Amino acid sequence: MEQQQYAADDAYFNLLIATRLLEEESLQKTPLALWHDASQRLAGMKAELKTALYSEDCSARNACHAAFWEELWEAVLATCESSGQLQLQQAAVGGLRRKNGTSLGKLAAELGLSLMVKSLKEQRTFFEVSRHQGDAMIRPRAAAERLPPCPAEAALDWMSNQTAALEEWLRLQADKNLDDTQLKGRLRLLGFWFVARGGDAPAKSIFAVCGASRDKPLHTVAAEIFSPMLDTQAESTSRQRQTLKGDTKKHAVADPARGVALRGIPPQWTKIDCVDFILNLLGEADLMVECHLFPWRKGKGQRKAIAVFEKPASAEKMLIHPKVCLSDFTVHVERLIS
Repeated sequence: MEQQQYAADDAYFNLLIATRLLEEESLQKTPLALWHDASQRLAGMKAELKTALYSEDCSARNACHAAFWEELWEAVLATCESSGQLQLQQAAVGGLRRKNGTSLGKLAAELGLSLMVKSLKEQRTFFEVSRHQGDAMIRPRAAAERLPPCPAEAALDWMSNQTAALEEWLRLQADKNLDDTQLKGRLRLLGFWFVARGGDAPAKSIFAVCGASRDKPLHTVAAEIFSPMLDTQAESTSRQRQTLKGDTKKHAVADPARGVALRGIPPQWTKIDCVDFILNLLGEADLMVECHLFPWRKGKGQRKAIAVFEKPASAEKMLIHPKVCLSDFTVHVERLIS
């Protein structure tokens, strides 16, 4: 019955949209006779269309769901603080108790909510999900980390001057008493805040900062994040270059549908930086990705990398962003050719 209602609503809804467009004269009026006839017919059945649609007030249910996630966050936070741990295993979340002693896992089931990794990742305002030795780990965000961005944070120009924006953003966090992990978490939330409002360009710039600061404190990144640095590590040797090229070719040819080529990688990026950039761009912290980074060689063109995913769908998702434009560089995402 629910599927039948959904199908009926889907059909009626298209007619309602057409009615509204005709009323606003947003549709092409030629041929005029056809437009006039359609307008009259839809206007005559407008009332019937509205009564045919199924409507449900979900405000009470949504309020219960919001209250549950808030209560679960408080329980995870209290458990971590009492045990002296920064994070909790995802498998242990369902066993937490409410203040009255009842099970939060049971309450989630009653509300129709899942406590699996995917659902917890969707609640990014409350939790940060990562993996440690194969286990999914849940870190409750600090209260100050979760705060919505203030007007000054929202107004920062991450495109014109990324370093200046990061420095000013850090200054605005000075009174929040957040450690480096929490600062990075808050910065990622700012990126997702921009995404929700259609600000893909500043979001990509912010996610790139998060990727470049994976193994460095944010306070030390602002001055050096995009400064030119030669890669002086052993990977620049001829033997390692040949090995890297061989591995890259092997993975690319094995299944090109699962991989993408990245061109324009900054010279100072490590393999970890590249992987973090990919994960942040896709918005999936625990995605399986194998990255092969070519050494940077001065005067040899843009630095390249190959990313090979577990599933072709991840590669297709990457190809949605063929050009990621940041303040000081641009990364091009291209299909692999076998």
